[in-house]
Amino acid sequence: MNRVPRCGDARTYSLDAGGHGSRGGTGRHPKAAGRRTGPHIVLSSHGHSTRLIPLLDVVAPDDDPAAVADRWGSLAGAVEEPSVVVYLAASKAVRELPLSLATSMMSAGPDVADRGALLAGVPVSPLETTSLERLARAVAIAVRAPALLDYPVPVQIWGDPAPRRLIEHLIRLDLTPPGHSPLLHVADTITVRRPLTETERSRLRAEIQRLVGKTKAPGWERDLIAEIGSLGDAIDEAVHEVGMLLNCPLCGTAADPRQVDRADDVFMIACRSCGGRWGLERCGGCGGRIPVVEPESVIRNPEVVGPGWVERIYGRDALASPCWARTVPYRYVCPECRSCALASSPEGSGCIRCQSDAMATSSHRAAESYSLPIAVAASGSVSDGGRLLRWPFPQAGWR
Repeated sequence: MNRVPRCGDARTYSLDAGGHGSRGGTGRHPKAAGRRTGPHIVLSSHGHSTRLIPLLDVVAPDDDPAAVADRWGSLAGAVEEPSVVVYLAASKAVRELPLSLATSMMSAGPDVADRGALLAGVPVSPLETTSLERLARAVAIAVRAPALLDYPVPVQIWGDPAPRRLIEHLIRLDLTPPGHSPLLHVADTITVRRPLTETERSRLRAEIQRLVGKTKAPGWERDLIAEIGSLGDAIDEAVHEVGMLLNCPLCGTAADPRQVDRADDVFMIACRSCGGRWGLERCGGCGGRIPVVEPESVIRNPEVVGPGWVERIYGRDALASPCWARTVPYRYVCPECRSCALASSPEGSGCIRCQSDAMATSSHRAAESYSLPIAVAASGSVSDGGRLLRWPFPQAGWR
């Protein structure tokens, strides 16, 4: 697990000698941290936690698919939070397993059909350079995806949402100039979608000064004297936080506010330097948001297919997996409903992920048809017929 700090962007996450997460460099995601809990590491980002758990005996050279499926199903049934098992195995042996099983054991990407699946696997081997890329993508999904899903950033005054009267006033003010995506988004509260342009900042400053002047006379402004005085700082804090998402995760180039595309609680940016794209897409199936980092729209090496293909081509640079069919650009597997926009279209007719009957169930459901005994020992290890699996899970309910 000492490889974990090398897998992430040093400006996003670091792990010191004691196993404690800290921010370094530019602090790209200020709400990301990590901690070592016994033999596994917990990565926390924006209120979401993922455990990276090292195991040795998940796959042995003499195991048949039924034994591996049963063992993996028991692990999947034991986890209570998102977890990634990092285990010693050659990737070729894992890719040769049945499709649903190989998909869940080959990549941290949420590509299995079950939307509630909490367990993913990452095989590592000292003989494979892609091992580090697979582990790095697991770290990126654990740290970067929650940061994107925390978008847009709410405007909070002293830790509370802005008063409704102020929200209504800001919306009527309509600060956004022509040619720009909306600055603000209102749902339960008011949120900031992007940094302000100079014109928007000037107009906002003048309006706040005008509201301060009106607090001296009867009216709603007088009831919100303190809130109006703090509004500028509250917006600046939200702008600072959302601005961190405007640095290209691939090359670090800062994007201009005019590059922030889309509206509401999704955005997309195309980097002027490297041509990569990042942001949030909307799932056409469930309406959820899909965190995306895409180095290029035309995916190279079309002959590389099957479980683990994303890491073999993109390495750590992909969050949500592009559609496995790769016939239409900018289509992704939704991490919420696990569907793909092309699943029922002619363009997706050749996709082995969407069209295979094996993907109808995850590996831990398939394992129910096997009867290999696996028991959890009091020490927290797992045994199958006398063979000890080195399983560093804490006891159920302990964190």
